[in-house]
Amino acid sequence: MKTQYENKWFLTISCLLTISILFCNCGNVGNGIIGKWKPIKLIMNGKQQPVNDPNEIMEFFSDKTVMMPKVGLRKWTKLNDGRIKIDYPEIGTAMFGSLQGGILTITFAMGGEKAVITLKKKN
Repeated sequence: MKTQYENKWFLTISCLLTISILFCNCGNVGNGIIGKWKPIKLIMNGKQQPVNDPNEIMEFFSDKTVMMPKVGLRKWTKLNDGRIKIDYPEIGTAMFGSLQGGILTITFAMGGEKAVITLKKKN
């Protein structure tokens, strides 16, 4: 028979594990990615570039597709580490994104240049 002290200890550990699991999933992309995103910053090879058209919207759908301006429909997947991967065979690589605090950051390399696009969810 467990003592009252052992029961409290077990309950405390259980609560802490549950909270940890919930918070670990907060940084993951999950369903938070679904919706329309507008570009707010573009960096090419370490230098900030003007965003050509802030109205060019990238839209993620629940069927794991994303509509990209001037590119069309692509597939995206959620990786085990919480990032997303966007298939982009035309550039010979994939784009990788992470979501943090309502900001989506996507990185990729194209033609020897490294690019980082920062997007904000459109209301």
